[in-house]
Amino acid sequence: SDNWSLGRFMVPFEPSPKGVPRVGVQFEIDANGILHVLARNLHTGEEQVLEIQSAIDVTDQQVTEMVESSLEHALEDMDSRHWIEQKLKADQLTQAAQSSLVHASGLISTEEREAIEQKISLIRQIIGSENTESRTGDTDRLKQGIQELDEATQELAAGLMQEMATKLNPLP
Repeated sequence: SDNWSLGRFMVPFEPSPKGVPRVGVQFEIDANGILHVLARNLHTGEEQVLEIQSAIDVTDQQVTEMVESSLEHALEDMDSRHWIEQKLKADQLTQAAQSSLVHASGLISTEEREAIEQKISLIRQIIGSENTESRTGDTDRLKQGIQELDEATQELAAGLMQEMATKLNPLP
């Protein structure tokens, strides 16, 4: 709601697992005030360039007000960014932990499995308590939940690694 669309363009990606596609984006404003945007698919090297001239008309006063507003909300924006980063990390970790639990039924005890499931549930509860208006939550509590889940899955991860090593290099 705080942003204006200046233009749109497509950067093609091949279908791939979540987190695999990578894009590099560069912005440059030249001496004439023209915005140049370069987006590159880092896997294929394919590039798209967009040039935007006088996308919006704003006065110097409006620019000053925008800068002042962005400074006033910088801490809120940083809190939101940290929350979103931790939430993404938590989502990845919980998905990996759940997948590992499915594939590793005999590698850990029932108590360890239940402890991992409880940590996953706790993380989901923390994420569920997000303030949707400000897009923030209890980042410290989420970090702690991530840490606890990471620690709880260490033995599971070691068991999976051992199982893979045994499959790849069976002893005679």
